[in-house]
Amino acid sequence: MSVPASHLLPTTDGLEAITLKLPSYSFLIQHSSGRALLFDLGLRKDYWKHTGIPTRAPPGWQIDVDKNVSDILEENSVPLVDIEAVIWSHHHADHVGDVTMFPPSTKVIVGPKFKEHYVSPSLERTPDLNLLAENMKGGRELVEVSFDDAEKGLKVGPSRAYDYFGDGSFYLLDSPGHTYTHMAALARVTTSPEDASRNSFILMAGDTCHFPGQLRPTVNRSIPKECPTVQSLCPGVLLQRLLERSESGPLFGVDEKNVVDFIQAQKSVQRLQSFDSMDNVWVIVAHEQALLDNIEFFPANLNDWKEKGYSDKVRWGFLKALEK
Repeated sequence: MSVPASHLLPTTDGLEAITLKLPSYSFLIQHSSGRALLFDLGLRKDYWKHTGIPTRAPPGWQIDVDKNVSDILEENSVPLVDIEAVIWSHHHADHVGDVTMFPPSTKVIVGPKFKEHYVSPSLERTPDLNLLAENMKGGRELVEVSFDDAEKGLKVGPSRAYDYFGDGSFYLLDSPGHTYTHMAALARVTTSPEDASRNSFILMAGDTCHFPGQLRPTVNRSIPKECPTVQSLCPGVLLQRLLERSESGPLFGVDEKNVVDFIQAQKSVQRLQSFDSMDNVWVIVAHEQALLDNIEFFPANLNDWKEKGYSDKVRWGFLKALEK
């Protein structure tokens, strides 16, 4: 997707001439037992058929989808029947994809009280209710995660968590604010029984924030003074803002027009910043443009991200997206 920056970020001088490229990532999680999950499905190829989506993109938007995630899996010899579940970080069109391409045995996993917030019988018939009816055809199971009951209040770092496989390899993280039931996910991709500090993780942030400039910089993750992108690309007014905030807080705050709960959204971003300050956790925002030119995509895997230096390559790449 290509979207005017002002549609996603708080009103700020300097954004008027900037358009953001917004890829929409889907992650295949393969457990050592052979069980497989998908975290988010991106946009469906026929996205205009998604209930509640206008037949035309909003003014200034451009949307291009060549394939469904299901197409990509099949082209790479991953049987769809092997996918145990699709996890929706939340119910928006650029994350739910087209679950109907998967067999009914593939469950859909959603955040806590999803039905209460979006498909309660007491609500009028809404696009969200229609979305659920369409995707649950054939007896597909909808599973709501409950963080209240997850192992008597399990927490990973600052976040309430659900240990999906029960072995500490993959957690769903409570991350509300953008929507009421929004979730992120944390996967352990390397492990060292001798030295836990050598474990490495990937955190799939979904839409906890839409743009890495809402996450960085922070006190614990300040922008390097030698970063070449800053002086060469940033429009002057944004550059000044960045320099003023380089050691105190992110370049942009949470945008009130894109959240259902502003306070919860702020808290979720703050928790994400705690993970982002750790050198063995790579935080990936769902629409992060900088990944496109800096990492290998499926069928390559990301388990060796630390060895390849992927996080260092992309961490400040959002600055380039602010070029006029």
